[in-house]
Amino acid sequence: MKIKERIALSNILTVVIPAVVTVILLGIGVLVFYFVLFRGTNSEPIADWRREELQENVVQIVQEAFTQEDPLTSIGKVEKWQEQLKENDMLFCVFSDNAEVLRLGIEEVPGSGKLVEAVSALGGTGTTADNSYELLARRGEVAGNSYQVYLYTPRGSSLSHTMKIQILIFGILLLFLILAAVVISSRFLTRRVFRRIEKPIDLLSAGVHQIREGNLDIRIDYNEPDEFGPICAEFNEMAARLKISGELESRDRENRRALLADISHDLRSPLTSILAYVEGLEDGVADTPEKQRQYLSTIKAKTSDIDRLVKKLFLFSKMDMGDYPYFPEKLDAGREVADFVEASREDYEKAGLSVTLVSHPEHTMIYADPTYFRSVLTNLLDNSAKYKKDGTGHVRITMTTEGHLLRMLVDDDGPGVAQSDLGKLFDIFYRADPARKNPHKGSGLGLAIVAKIVDRMGGAIHAENLSQGGLRMAITLPVMEGETDHEKNFNH
Repeated sequence: MKIKERIALSNILTVVIPAVVTVILLGIGVLVFYFVLFRGTNSEPIADWRREELQENVVQIVQEAFTQEDPLTSIGKVEKWQEQLKENDMLFCVFSDNAEVLRLGIEEVPGSGKLVEAVSALGGTGTTADNSYELLARRGEVAGNSYQVYLYTPRGSSLSHTMKIQILIFGILLLFLILAAVVISSRFLTRRVFRRIEKPIDLLSAGVHQIREGNLDIRIDYNEPDEFGPICAEFNEMAARLKISGELESRDRENRRALLADISHDLRSPLTSILAYVEGLEDGVADTPEKQRQYLSTIKAKTSDIDRLVKKLFLFSKMDMGDYPYFPEKLDAGREVADFVEASREDYEKAGLSVTLVSHPEHTMIYADPTYFRSVLTNLLDNSAKYKKDGTGHVRITMTTEGHLLRMLVDDDGPGVAQSDLGKLFDIFYRADPARKNPHKGSGLGLAIVAKIVDRMGGAIHAENLSQGGLRMAITLPVMEGETDHEKNFNH
């Protein structure tokens, strides 16, 4: 059950439970009050019908007494109801020859004088009443003596002072029990609800503390189907991402250190050569015009190497930050590759590399910057030219379409690389020569730049070793929708 549902149910039960307890307590109270106080003691209140019954009994005794020779003896039987008369605020008075001879019940009745006057106007026998009391009077003469009997009865139900105190105490006790039921039920239900909340909060708090201490492997095991389930799942995902982010940051720090070391190494070698040749010129080692031209030519070549390295490094930095000019347009990929191979074949043959376009699709359009697309081809072929075997090398380019993807394979017959190093080829400054003893074979920036360009074009690149020897660069690029693909095979 969700937390909101638990709270709503708790609020409902906080009202329902006290209401049910109140009804039960009222029922028990009424039963106790009736059977213990009303039926079990002499001080209980009597209902109207009991009061009427008592009134009829008193009147009957009085009437019977008037037929006896000694009415007072018979009337004295009323004394057995003294307590009941008093408890019900009733008053019974007997006068003989205008002298009071018997008084039972309460001491005085408010407004009794007016009631007596009213009944006297009726001849001393009859019934009269005001707002509070009813007066029932009987008058008779026996053996020459006159007797006047008055019975005062409260109008409506009336409770004695004692009963009023008892009912007040009972009401206070009932109110206390109801408040106790409300407090206990509310506390019980609240604890049950918040016990469900405290556990995930404690787990989250402990998890946050662990992350603050650097423990990014912490995970919260919470599978309850409530609102905290997704929160704990998000916490676990956050912890996993923080761990990945920390690992990437650590790796980036190591890469920056390696980058600085690699840049220093690749710059130091040509700078050392330049410095040596300049010192040779200054010291007169190059004592002939031919040697001087040779020294200057070497200095120029080393300077060009530094310039190319700085340019490539600057380009890669711009690409890494996403801050470089990129003007994509609609290109016929097959035609672009065919034109590039045709235009650059002679230059690569001079460098000892034979380039063959095995197949390419017609009218397969991609969306790319033509300058950077040709830069991809240049860097791949330059890489194959630098690492060819036996002074000569061969590259075969195969282009096919697979659904909405263009697949381009650039295969060479060079030495290949170790299987464990295939994933590192596109890292900046990586070279298969780990000691970097042959910087003339490249800066290690070319393939890193290729990977950045292919990614910008929305494609992907990976390297794999060929079974017959050599290295394959496999590139996939998205084809523009709505274009048809046809393959054309031809050999050069």
